[in-house]
Amino acid sequence: MQPAYDDRLVKRLTEIAIQEWAKTAMTKMHVKVDLEACQGHGLCYFAAEALYEIRDSDGRAIVILDPVPDELRGAARKSAEVCPERAITIIEE
Repeated sequence: MQPAYDDRLVKRLTEIAIQEWAKTAMTKMHVKVDLEACQGHGLCYFAAEALYEIRDSDGRAIVILDPVPDELRGAARKSAEVCPERAITIIEE
């Protein structure tokens, strides 16, 4: 009986996953909000509440965690994706 998968493929996919994890673990992620572009929609906040505060004066988002903790990287990317003004930039170094 032949396995339902190829052992070489599984091994290679595992190697790739480890390499990607290592790249992520060794880089820092930063989130920048362009306050001139931000219109205060608040969608970023709902995507990543732990990363932002919303200013009372104008509703614009302020980043409160820099660098972004590893467990919030996905939420940070999502917050940039949902911004209708494209005011959020993700920087990885």
